[in-house]
Amino acid sequence: MNIKFKNTVTILAGTLLATSVFAANKTDPAKALVNKLGNGNIKVVKSFPSIGNLEGFVIESVKAPKQQTIVYADKQGRYMIPSVLVDAKGNNVSQEDYNAKIASVLGPKIYAGAKNANWIEEGSAKAPHKAYMVVEPNCSACHMLYTQIKPMIDSGQLAVRWIFVAFMKPQSPGMVAAIMESKDPSKALSIDESKFDLQTETGGIQPINVTPAMQEKIKQNMAFMAEAAFTGTPGIIFKSTDGKPQIVRGAPSGPALQNMINSMSNTF
Repeated sequence: MNIKFKNTVTILAGTLLATSVFAANKTDPAKALVNKLGNGNIKVVKSFPSIGNLEGFVIESVKAPKQQTIVYADKQGRYMIPSVLVDAKGNNVSQEDYNAKIASVLGPKIYAGAKNANWIEEGSAKAPHKAYMVVEPNCSACHMLYTQIKPMIDSGQLAVRWIFVAFMKPQSPGMVAAIMESKDPSKALSIDESKFDLQTETGGIQPINVTPAMQEKIKQNMAFMAEAAFTGTPGIIFKSTDGKPQIVRGAPSGPALQNMINSMSNTF
């Protein structure tokens, strides 16, 4: 589930925005189009050649939190793609570009931020693969990720430090509190997921009153999410086996998910 930030171009998976040719900048119509549709809320940090007839752009919001993301435009300045870009072989070009252009620069800072966030840990301390995951108790994509990786956690192959945020529903903060303040947070999370209603996109844990201390923890996690430039949940942060911080927006599935797990190191 995505959040819409006022100061950023909203990322809409699978959406292709079409517009007429914008010729104010004859030397780079693609950049001119991105600036036009950004409506003064973003600035172009850098551009780079992409697949086919597309040019890629790293854009950043002009106001705090200064989040960065990647969009694409055709070289004639007719179309902009503010969404996932996949090539004919099924490769997620957007994620690859994000890793190369943004995560490689921001990765160490985001990884350090994850370590200092408020999290609960689930899984064996001896697990060969470990990761931080930013999740929301009412997020259906987070639910599907949890369902896929729970057997790996239970078998001792994966350990996760869950960083909970709350933005989807009014009861979200109370649900986060119910999980994090439980005597058995892992069991509380399991209840939220086992009773998850996909039709209404609602977790199964009953919310509780949010104490000022818990309110502050949620606020800190939300600030971390913004600083990490996650426009929605889930967000995945880990060190790969070569020791480099990796940032993944959203959640892969099937073989891609297993490949990601296999690439995780055994350290938080």
